[in-house]
Amino acid sequence: MFKVTSGYKIAALFLLILQLLFTTGCWDRVDLNNRAIVVGLGIDSSPYKDKILVSTQIIDPTNVKTPQTAGGGGAESFWIVTSEGRSVFEAIRTTTHVSSRKLFLPHNQVIIFGEDLAQEGLKGHLDMLMRDYEFRETNWILVSEGKAQDILATKTRISSIPAFFIRDLITERIYHSQVAAINIKDLVLRITSKSTAPIASLIHVEDNSGEKVLKLSYTAVFDHDLKMVGRLNDRESRGLLWVLGEVKSGIIVVTNPTGTCNYSLEILAAKRKIVPEFKDGTPTITVRIEASSNLGETSCSEDLDRPEMWKLMASLQNEAIRGEVEAALAKAQELKADVFGFGEAFHQKHPKMWREMESSWQEIFSSLEVDIVVESLVRRPGLILSNVYTEKGD
Repeated sequence: MFKVTSGYKIAALFLLILQLLFTTGCWDRVDLNNRAIVVGLGIDSSPYKDKILVSTQIIDPTNVKTPQTAGGGGAESFWIVTSEGRSVFEAIRTTTHVSSRKLFLPHNQVIIFGEDLAQEGLKGHLDMLMRDYEFRETNWILVSEGKAQDILATKTRISSIPAFFIRDLITERIYHSQVAAINIKDLVLRITSKSTAPIASLIHVEDNSGEKVLKLSYTAVFDHDLKMVGRLNDRESRGLLWVLGEVKSGIIVVTNPTGTCNYSLEILAAKRKIVPEFKDGTPTITVRIEASSNLGETSCSEDLDRPEMWKLMASLQNEAIRGEVEAALAKAQELKADVFGFGEAFHQKHPKMWREMESSWQEIFSSLEVDIVVESLVRRPGLILSNVYTEKGD
């Protein structure tokens, strides 16, 4: 039988005492009841040039409603606190002048910059968002048409918390692939790149039969001084996403050669390859895109049993995809903003040549020759093979 010695007892006692040193409470712990949980942050320009306005959307957990009860009365599920400061950090801290609780930021979902501030430049307003440990790198970055404060204050029917609704709009963008989205992590990569221009989603308030609704549309484009210099529309935005390899789904509507009817094609999958090369010493880019789709709807009466009809649809789809990429390229070159990352492609594959191009890349990009090669398939007809518009024979 095992005999407990005095030495064993002393060792066990020593381990118990040592364990106590590592089980003490956190010295800086603050109870959640004393925190104001922030889920949305808006940053706007101020009437005073040396200051900015920071609006925080604070959740009230006691009044959060489900989608079924979001339209009902009662207390609000959130409230907006706006404060002023010479920096984001100062403005956030001064919210304690009107809030009895310190802001708690780890649950923040979206950071929205007002368009006026974005056009002035964001260079002096991003440091804290990247430096402070409370902000997660997955926070979405957006630009609002008008004031960011107004976006955060817009109520929605689907979600009682506007910031959650905006987060879901960004997540669900994959079903149309017409808006580029970026979070803190990806923004840092673009800012630290020597050539790739920063981008962000654009959001605005739209009137829908007298009701204000939030709509995610277009993509904001920045220069390397982080000033907003323009925007890509829905078609141009998807052209950008084709090149970035971020098209996951969406609908491509193409018209038959006679111009009398349409095919609606649902994107199933897509991939791309960027090939940087030199032709007679001149830099060029080849973008290769492969895509596949389903036939989702048609108003045409052609016989879908004929294989050439599927080849026709694929050909029309190729032209549509190429047209979207060309539209995005034309706008980006007009803005002298390499939103595609073509410069980084040269940097990685031709580092020696890149050193010679780096200082004048914006000018080179604005006239860069880009060859767009698209190969796609229309795979399946859906539940029916025959066309409901096909005329029946005798």
